[in-house]
Amino acid sequence: MKKLLVIHALLLTSVSVYAQDIKTSLVPEAVKQSFSKLYPKATDVEWEKEEGNYEAQFKNNKEKTDVLFTAAGKHIQTETKLASASELPSAIANTLKKDFSGYEVE
Repeated sequence: MKKLLVIHALLLTSVSVYAQDIKTSLVPEAVKQSFSKLYPKATDVEWEKEEGNYEAQFKNNKEKTDVLFTAAGKHIQTETKLASASELPSAIANTLKKDFSGYEVE
């Protein structure tokens, strides 16, 4: 049991080192400009520094969205949480039905 607690504590510590919340004022100007161009109507924006990159977590048309940029402002990836599987684009939904028919999308 003690081993599990120690392992759990180490995992929590490593997660906190992995990504750090930062103030908007500490985000490079190139990152803020790229973000503003891609998401001009973003609300509730929070920033993290993650392995030298910058991640914004925000609401985009009421959808929770995460976007990742390099320090130079290059867009790396975007993740958007969907309310349900019915919001998936039809091409993705069809591929999932075909290739993963025994599974359920949550």
